Amino acid sequence: MLVAQFYGTGPVTDAYVIANSIPTVFIQALGTALAATFIPVFAQVEKDVGKKRAERFTCNLVVLVFILCLALVVLGEMFSGQLVRLFAPGFVGETLALTDEFVRILLPCLIFMSVMNILGAYLQYHQQFRVIGIVPAVGNLVIIISLFMAHYIGNPAFFVWGTLFGICSQVLFYVYSIRINKLWHISLNPVFIMLKDKYVISLLPLLLPVFLGSAVNEINTIVGKSLASSFDSGSVAALDYAGKLIMMISSVILGGLTAVFFPSLSKTAISKDIREFSALSMKLNSVVVLVLLPIMAETIYFSREIVSLIFKRGAFAGEAVELTASILIFFALGLVGMGVREILTKMFYAMQDTKTPMKNGVVCALLNIFLSVLLVQYMGVCGLGLATSLAAIFAAINLWRKAVGLGWLAYNGQEFGKVILATVIMILGQNFLSISADSSIFSLILTLLHAVCIGGFLYAISLYGLKHSIALSLVEKLKRKWGNMV
Repeated sequence: MLVAQFYGTGPVTDAYVIANSIPTVFIQALGTALAATFIPVFAQVEKDVGKKRAERFTCNLVVLVFILCLALVVLGEMFSGQLVRLFAPGFVGETLALTDEFVRILLPCLIFMSVMNILGAYLQYHQQFRVIGIVPAVGNLVIIISLFMAHYIGNPAFFVWGTLFGICSQVLFYVYSIRINKLWHISLNPVFIMLKDKYVISLLPLLLPVFLGSAVNEINTIVGKSLASSFDSGSVAALDYAGKLIMMISSVILGGLTAVFFPSLSKTAISKDIREFSALSMKLNSVVVLVLLPIMAETIYFSREIVSLIFKRGAFAGEAVELTASILIFFALGLVGMGVREILTKMFYAMQDTKTPMKNGVVCALLNIFLSVLLVQYMGVCGLGLATSLAAIFAAINLWRKAVGLGWLAYNGQEFGKVILATVIMILGQNFLSISADSSIFSLILTLLHAVCIGGFLYAISLYGLKHSIALSLVEKLKRKWGNMV
């Protein structure tokens, strides 16, 4: 939001977005793979040989990942110019020079983020959710302070350094939290001993498919930004802002659900209790659809208001708002697909099946690239958003079909139909009861609050009237709680 205010959708923002994306390709691929495979293996080690051995496995993994990432950073620093030309072939002049400078600063993020993913998974397993929730705020505070200082002194590189230090501060906070809670005592062994750790070795067959699947997905994202770099200045930034809004929405919902339920899924999978695993999986997917479908509809309906409220100030105005809002609509179309795909992927990881999500990810990434190249010719940058959504929906359907075939899930079209009908009723009711708004911040806040309150009420009443199972269950729990209080 502050980046948009200070730098709008100009060369500095475009350069920062691409520079941040280059290490992110490796961070997301390796970090996602580590976070997804660590918990099932840690749970297995703890069950088989005890907590101390599981802690030693964690320490060995952290050190080895640190060494690997350090080597990748050195290579990246040596070939930063080539990386920039590969990821943003449309950049020239000032934007190209800024991107190269920013890449050199941000590449070490690969080390800190990869280690942070392991430590975060470790804390997640031990149900330290408060720490996990606080850590991003610590990093963001450092980044925000650096952004203000960069704007004040007129040097955007200061903000880029702040991004690096913000990520580093999160790792330090994780380490401090682990030590202060006495979760594990760090002990270091020679590297050749760490390499012989049989549990680290057993992690590799699980890790590689997740890494490849995530890497292809990240490359797909970069292809989108590379295509956007060929359009007018600011197109990359608008695409990035719209994408971050969708990621913010999905991460708030999915991050909370996966943080709480993924350890339980992993433990249930290890116990081989398929009935309990299936029940928990069905519940998770039902909740995701129940929550994300109305949010998707609201995001599409109020796309311009959302973008204006969050970004419209300073250098970000006019055409930037319209372009970002248009891209946001097409990204939002795939919100439910993204959510269901994420939960289904976690299910397969919990069962220590990483190959199925990898194959699905590769197919869908290739589909996304094909659709991006095709649609961008007719829809411009908005075509990239639609391509991402269509690929996400296809990925979710494909994984769902496989999960049903394995007996983990059962199709319940009637419940899904009730959610769709309740969402339609919500939007129609909002349209009838909507209030007019101007472009002021107060008016935008009032409009969106009115939409949340009215829309939420209509949606909840509709679900209960249609006798959706989760709505009925929640009402019964509230009744029992109220009865106990009285």
